[in-house]
Amino acid sequence: MSVGGKEAKGVEDVVAIIPARYGSSRFPGKPLAKILGVPLILRVFERVVKVLPPAQIVVATDDERIQNVCEQAGIRVVMTSSTCLTGTDRLWEAASKLEAEVIVNVQGDEPLVKVEDILAVIQAKHAYPSHVVNAMCVITDRRDIESPNVPKVVVNNRDDLIYISRAPIPYVKGQGKAVYRRQARAEVETGRSGGHRDPPLSGPGYSRAYGGGERGIFGGRCP
Repeated sequence: MSVGGKEAKGVEDVVAIIPARYGSSRFPGKPLAKILGVPLILRVFERVVKVLPPAQIVVATDDERIQNVCEQAGIRVVMTSSTCLTGTDRLWEAASKLEAEVIVNVQGDEPLVKVEDILAVIQAKHAYPSHVVNAMCVITDRRDIESPNVPKVVVNNRDDLIYISRAPIPYVKGQGKAVYRRQARAEVETGRSGGHRDPPLSGPGYSRAYGGGERGIFGGRCP
């Protein structure tokens, strides 16, 4: 596989799992919604296959319609329980059925995920094998701060993930509108908080949270 014209290396022990649920309460059937005539789940696969060979990519789902579309496209499918509450639950169930040293979770609704970020998370996981590695990026659009579709994260000065929320941080629950300090909003927008350095955008400075990433991917080592 190649990324940016360069051969992707160090991915032999990696399996990417793409969780896909048909019964989404906000968008039923989302994995099969078509983007320029191609189902969303296949668009995600098109991105991942630029980093990993098809044999190392699995779609985890509990729906036969998604299974059929994927298998017709030659994509491996692991069927999971319909009782999985989250994509992470679905990923864990699928991972328990696979032989892999490193598992990368690629969200099934991220058709524009950057292939460079997938590879960077894999590299960060190899650099920190005992850690779970999450991708994050600095929020630059004010609308994203209040959007529940954009998770917000808090990290310490070692890039350890401390807190994650779909609400603005800080946030007062039970209010009709988010309440937070002007300074905190500016810090979220700029990626700065007190004396915390900006997350690394490239190079070897990865810790538990990879600062150059796109939303929706993380790496974990299976026991």
